[in-house]
Amino acid sequence: MISICSCLRKGNTTIPVPDKDGQLYSYDSTRTDKANDSTRGLAVITDDDEWEAHYYEIRTCLQFIDFEYDSYEFTEVSQKQLAVAVQILKREQDITMTIEGHCDNRGSSTYNMILGEKRAKAVLEYLVNAGISAARLSIVSYGDNKPYVEDCMDEMCHEENRRVRFKLRIE
Repeated sequence: MISICSCLRKGNTTIPVPDKDGQLYSYDSTRTDKANDSTRGLAVITDDDEWEAHYYEIRTCLQFIDFEYDSYEFTEVSQKQLAVAVQILKREQDITMTIEGHCDNRGSSTYNMILGEKRAKAVLEYLVNAGISAARLSIVSYGDNKPYVEDCMDEMCHEENRRVRFKLRIE
């Protein structure tokens, strides 16, 4: 079954949103557990209460980008997630974002900082090549300094820590 996520304030356009396994899901606007929503994928900064629900929905639609071990190349699922990000950013011209590169804790701190930067740059280049203005984007690498899963000892949690996270700002 294919689900869709209605993420755009203009018209009734809907965007299919793949999760990290490539499955599509939908956003339930009646959901009330916003406080329990994970910040793994995205953080939204806005002072405008009028847009809070709208940007919460965008946050739900925009995903983190996962990477394989020791890589900054996109997987098939990551490419689908980036395509969604492009669609949203083209329609939502008031969004700027910082692209945060993260790594698991294997490798030296220096190596992980460099790899995190390569991951963030790869996402930035993808977005710019797709027509998003570079002036709306910035990058930062955290290497392995801000893990999603602390004290990681197995492959499942290493996978959770190898990511790019979008931090949005509403202009």
